[in-house]
Amino acid sequence: VNPVQIIGAIISNVDTLSCSTGAACSTIESGFIGQFKLQFDPNNCGTNSEYSDSNMCKAALDELGITGYDCSSTSCSTSYMHFNGNLEAELESQLCGLKGSGTTSFMTDKSNKCVYVSKISHALEVSLSGVYVLAYNVTFVGDTLRGKIPPLYVLFSNVSYVNKAVTFLSRTVSNGVISPASYASMSVGDVSAVGDAYISVEGSQPDGVIALEYTCESRSTPANVTVMTSKIFGDTIFVPNLVMKIYQFIRISTTYHQIVNVTSTGDYATISPVYYSASLSAGGIFATTDAEYGTFSSDPTDPFGVSEACNNQRVYATSSIAPFDKPIDMQVKIKALSEVINDDPSSIVVQRSIFPSN
Repeated sequence: VNPVQIIGAIISNVDTLSCSTGAACSTIESGFIGQFKLQFDPNNCGTNSEYSDSNMCKAALDELGITGYDCSSTSCSTSYMHFNGNLEAELESQLCGLKGSGTTSFMTDKSNKCVYVSKISHALEVSLSGVYVLAYNVTFVGDTLRGKIPPLYVLFSNVSYVNKAVTFLSRTVSNGVISPASYASMSVGDVSAVGDAYISVEGSQPDGVIALEYTCESRSTPANVTVMTSKIFGDTIFVPNLVMKIYQFIRISTTYHQIVNVTSTGDYATISPVYYSASLSAGGIFATTDAEYGTFSSDPTDPFGVSEACNNQRVYATSSIAPFDKPIDMQVKIKALSEVINDDPSSIVVQRSIFPSN
């Protein structure tokens, strides 16, 4: 998802009688005076400032070979811009030319993609003391502007309105201030004061943690098993809707057994060793859905193909893995499952790939 931010002004107590609701009004636009500067710091991208690898902007800049993106109070900022109703091209040009400590813009990728700016300008309320919005949507489309990015920052502003009775509203106005109801809510980053742009669409970036699970090797099918007795307690199984084959294996709960004989229909079989259950000893049956039929290969030298570790536990989970973990960190966490993962240095290889933005 491409991030979108809004910077501009919502003013009230302005005469909008010459305007149409929902339409741009050049008379109102021409009343804005003053200048402002914006700043953007790619070092503040990411979901967790404690982990530099969560910064997808820096990862992209490094991958593209763009250097010199360190920022200060006097860098990574635009020149002074007059706030007016014809700012789209200038705002794009200024933002796409931002430089930090180097001589190359960090906002523009190798395909010259950067930001796209569009104008929002219309009367929200038509009256002698009406409400008007003039703002700019900034859509971040460059490959150096990935993931969760920080808001544009109004570094300086003396923007005002020629009619001093006009009030610059807070960044969000809601129903009760604006009518008609079609403009029940409107949010902008206030260009008349130092502060952040309004984030309309947050850039998509994974957050939180996951755990990977390793399931012991098998080529098997889940099964509903009924264990019964033919000659010896627990020597026979019935598995509906499954044609069993001789010398295959079946896990019933926590124990493994080999098929040593099958009926012509394939749904009844004799197993070895027999399955033990107290209910069988009492002359009854034992039924479970915790079973799987097929082959097991965690230890090919074992008669049932099952290693000691997998006999004890079929699924092993890693410790928490964050999206910004380095490949070596992920490798260490996976190899920590030493019961089931070989400790050979080349047994696990982890690689991270970066994909272009939309």
